[in-house]
Amino acid sequence: MTLTLAVLASNAAAQTAPVPPPPDRPPLLDCAQKVFVAETIVCESPDLLAQNGRVEAAYLDLRGRLAPAAATVLEDEQRAWLARRNACVFKSSSRGYIARANAARLKDLARLTSRLGERRPSG
Repeated sequence: MTLTLAVLASNAAAQTAPVPPPPDRPPLLDCAQKVFVAETIVCESPDLLAQNGRVEAAYLDLRGRLAPAAATVLEDEQRAWLARRNACVFKSSSRGYIARANAARLKDLARLTSRLGERRPSG
């Protein structure tokens, strides 16, 4: 199931409470605990690090608005997206690829958040 379907399906009935946002948690990317080369590239670039922070904030905001089933789908999609983004080290311009991947993910998350906000509760 794609996130768009999950958002529409799980929140349509609004029977399940949304997953609460995590309380003042540190960023998902911890530059002290870098694992992938892509993370090192992000951590060494102030611009990419700021952009990555915007992706994380948009992801956490959307996740906090979703019912548990949709939040699980979003988490799976985010992991898959990160795996694709982190594979960028095999590209000739990995820094540029990361920037484009982050920008595209921000657009996707904004689109999904917008769709969620456009929906009106039934009844």
